[in-house]
Amino acid sequence: GSQVLGFLGGLLAARMLGGAGFGQLAAVRGLLLAFGLFSGAGLGLAAVRYVAEYRERDKVRLRERVEFLQRMSRWCAGGTALMVGCATPFMATGWLGQGDLKITLWLGCPLVLFNGLSSIQNGIFGGLEKFQSIARSIAVEAAGNILGVVIGAKVAGVNGAVVGACLAGAVAWFYRHTLLRQELAGLP
Repeated sequence: GSQVLGFLGGLLAARMLGGAGFGQLAAVRGLLLAFGLFSGAGLGLAAVRYVAEYRERDKVRLRERVEFLQRMSRWCAGGTALMVGCATPFMATGWLGQGDLKITLWLGCPLVLFNGLSSIQNGIFGGLEKFQSIARSIAVEAAGNILGVVIGAKVAGVNGAVVGACLAGAVAWFYRHTLLRQELAGLP
């Protein structure tokens, strides 16, 4: 379902931005999402392991591990987003060969942050075996991406589409955060 929504959103954005604009959007999002993979620092996998290990036998340790992993996730994702933000002039001119994309890359730095933060959230859900929560959050993010990217592209072109994707990431993070707080509320 979410892949179909993403495909339809991509078609709409391509129609609004034209070939060159859609190419710029794809290059910027691809680069930022690649850094987003690094921003998670593998903590999502660690979360699956530790949460699964402690979820039944030691609730106190489970809470400690979750809090530690979430703290580390904020540092890693935030630090990576900050480094990407500082490197946007080089990435735009050196890697993408389009100096005019500096602002677009800079506007997209929250994508790096939210990608890293979502990694740990999904890892915790995986360790808790709450796969429905993962599926629901993916659907929320897909719907948010369609709305954000399409409306953003209509309002402000490529920059607007990137900001729309960032807003979708923020909404999805908040949704997962709310679900996690409910799941973990009963822990000591």
